[in-house]
Amino acid sequence: MFTGCTNPAYVPTFKDFCRKHFPVVPGGEAREGDLVAYSDQHVFAIKKRLSGSTVITFEGNTTVYKTIAEAEKSAAGTGAYEGIGYKKRTITAAFTVYRPPYAASAGDKEPPPAPAPEPEKTREDYVKDWQRWLGVDPDGQPGDETMAANMKRMFVSLIKAHPAKAGDKGDYVKCIQGMLYAAGYDPGGLDGVFGAGMKKAVEAFQRDHCSDVDGVSGSETVAALIAEASK
Repeated sequence: MFTGCTNPAYVPTFKDFCRKHFPVVPGGEAREGDLVAYSDQHVFAIKKRLSGSTVITFEGNTTVYKTIAEAEKSAAGTGAYEGIGYKKRTITAAFTVYRPPYAASAGDKEPPPAPAPEPEKTREDYVKDWQRWLGVDPDGQPGDETMAANMKRMFVSLIKAHPAKAGDKGDYVKCIQGMLYAAGYDPGGLDGVFGAGMKKAVEAFQRDHCSDVDGVSGSETVAALIAEASK
């Protein structure tokens, strides 16, 4: 990891290497594996994150404890003996925190820290996703444009499953008759009955705007009708 660092035991050289090769992270986000330096006097590695900005560090040439458990029981900044071991510290603004790109290996006893979870989506986030799917401005505030696009998508989807054909009756047939009139085709009345006159009007519209002419008002026909009737 420190290949190219001419003298990793010398703090200024080590700091310069870290500054060139590793990103700096905010002290409040310090985690296991991060390297920390202050001034040109000392560097250490974070071994364990405790509550808040308190951590257990692994370091040398300072007053430290032999075990992590001993360090956890101590007061921050204190220690028991000179040498290499663990120490409880509080990360402050005086420290610079570097994050090396550690590569996990089969022999690692501790896996690298999991990435921070994605923030939970809000109601507005989901509304924006819905608007993008509908093809309207994703402003998070559903208005007439959003609802019109949604009703169009819903109507076309329902017609795809249950295409309107000769002999059908109901409001959905009347909706299609209205769009035929608006598009310039006469279905023979606005009565909600799919009769012979409406079939002829649908076929005429399909010849002008659709790939198939079958006299059945399916999803392709309805989508084209919506487009033409809206002009």
